Amino acid sequence: MSSTTRILAFPDQTDYSTSRQPLPAFAADLRSGVETFERSHTAARRASEQFCRFTDIWPDQCERLEAALSGLIIAVQKLCNLFDDFAVLPQSVVSIRYQLIVALHHLKDQLQNIAVKVRALRPICRTDRRQTDKQRYEIQLKLPDLVKRSDQLHYEVHALLDRARFLEQTLLRETA
Repeated sequence: MSSTTRILAFPDQTDYSTSRQPLPAFAADLRSGVETFERSHTAARRASEQFCRFTDIWPDQCERLEAALSGLIIAVQKLCNLFDDFAVLPQSVVSIRYQLIVALHHLKDQLQNIAVKVRALRPICRTDRRQTDKQRYEIQLKLPDLVKRSDQLHYEVHALLDRARFLEQTLLRETA
């Protein structure tokens, strides 16, 4: 038996130590995901502000908002995918990612729900004033909270990366 052979506690237990991504590589992937998120978030914020500013809604405004929300949903899903794959995450990220994963998935669900409402509003926005006003109000009520939550998640992603770096440095000092 070599000195690098790991003995696992259970026969079906998987040894993830060799397949884990190093923190610098994970950080680069995360930065790329955050850049995509930031671009999508900016587009969604602009579309949201334009949608909420006017009392008269046109189909092109609905389309812009829906496209911006779709881009943000994709960006959030990419971040979710980055944190969901336990087997490749750096060890320093595994234990501190749970709260962020829940928040990312919750945001994605909320964005999908509001995108459905915008999609439903588009065909009727010029015809049924009463129904349009009701749906527009529901959308306008939720959009600012989603934008604010996206801002908070942006901060939390960066904070997680800082904590992971600190944990990794601490682990390196303890093993040295």
